[in-house]
Parts: sequence; structure tokens; C-alpha cells
Amino acid sequence: MKPVKMIFGIVLSAISLNIHAFMDDNSHEGASRPIDYDTYIGGSYKQNWIKPKGEWKQLIPTAQSAFDVYLGWRFAPLLGIELGYEWTMRKPKSIVVPIGGIFMGVPNMTGQNILMTGRIRFKTAHADLNAFIPFRFDEITPEGIVSIGVAGMNPCMQITTEKSAIQARDEFSPQFTPINGRSKAVLRVGLGLQTMVLESVGIRALWRFENTSVLRFRNSVLVSSPGNRDIFHNSQSLSLGLFIKF
Repeated sequence: MKPVKMIFGIVLSAISLNIHAFMDDNSHEGASRPIDYDTYIGGSYKQNWIKPKGEWKQLIPTAQSAFDVYLGWRFAPLLGIELGYEWTMRKPKSIVVPIGGIFMGVPNMTGQNILMTGRIRFKTAHADLNAFIPFRFDEITPEGIVSIGVAGMNPCMQITTEKSAIQARDEFSPQFTPINGRSKAVLRVGLGLQTMVLESVGIRALWRFENTSVLRFRNSVLVSSPGNRDIFHNSQSLSLGLFIKF
């Protein structure tokens, strides 16, 4: 969390300087003003870095591509709220469990090597409160963003094994296949920058930190550890996209 604290310290310093300039805007002829819109809609491409714990690193990719859409309402010059939805791509990752090998406490007693492939997707609805910090330039008015919010994340995992003639008596793979994600409330904070490129079109870059360590998986038939599964560390993401005011 030290990098997060350092970044927020820099942003708070910028706030103190730029809010003063914003409040004194009328006394400076030709000074730039904050972006003045009330409602906007946008979309972004995202790169997520969600680090799995323990042996799950072998089956879950640490980086995932994602897309999000959002609708925002700026109810004050420096404050706004956003509602949105995000989904990640189902990127696969495979491992081979050799004969007699053990994965997650379950031995491979099938008499053959087992190829396991994991695919995971996150579906997320979110609500965020954003503080906008205007920066003063001659021609454009970029704005810093400090964001805090909550996301309802639903991770969906599918684990499959290579088809084989003896899969009917395979006592290994069925113990991992029926893994269901449990939707949880995930807190998140973000820092970003946005600016208008046309009268009603802007671009935004946003970094976020999310406490995905609260997410759990349930596998009722996993004999080595039935019940809830603690799989993820906390995560980060970086998004870039467009928004349109109306």
C-alpha cells in the first residue's frame, strides 16, 4: 500500500494548489475553467492485474483484458457519481499434472498425465464517487480524478481437463470442474486524468486499486478442502477510453 499512499499524497498536494486557482478563476482574465458538463457516458479498454494465491497461479492468468461502460452525473463543479458495468475476457491458462502428481492436495491416480485448463471471467457492476481537480493551462483544461467506490464482482471460473478414453473413471478432474464464484462487494480507489478533445468528447486514463482479496470460490465436492476458497490477492487496473457529455 506504500505506492498508493505516495500517489495520493502527490494528488492531495496538487489539489491544494489547483483548488485555490479554481476558486480564484474569475480574477484571472483568460484563465482556463473546469470542464462544465452535468451528464456523460463513456467506455474504456482496461488491463487488469489480479494476482492469484498459491497453486492457483498455475491455472489463473495474472493479467486480463477488460472493457467497461459507465454513466456519470456531475452534480457539483468538483464532484460527480458514476454507475457502470465491466467484464473481462475469458483468457485460458493450462498446466500438466503428471502421473502421481498432486494439485491442490488431490493426487493424480488416473494412470496418465492430466492437462488442466483454467478460464476465469469477472463481471462487475460498480458505483463510484469522483472528485475532479482542474489543472490550469492556456489552451486545454485537463482534470485530475480521485475516485472511491464499491463494485459487486462476480468471478466465474471454469476448469476443464483433456478428454481421454479413461475419463469415465477419472477421479481427479471432477473435483475441480464445478467451481462457482461468489459475488462480493469490493472496495476500490482510483487516480486518473481526463481532458476534452472536442466540444463534447473527452479522453480519460484511470488507475484503480481493488481489494479483490475478499473474493471467494465454492467447490462443494473438493475433498481436500471443501467450502469456501480463498484465491486472490488485491488487484490493480489501468483503463483508457472516451466519454461524451450531453
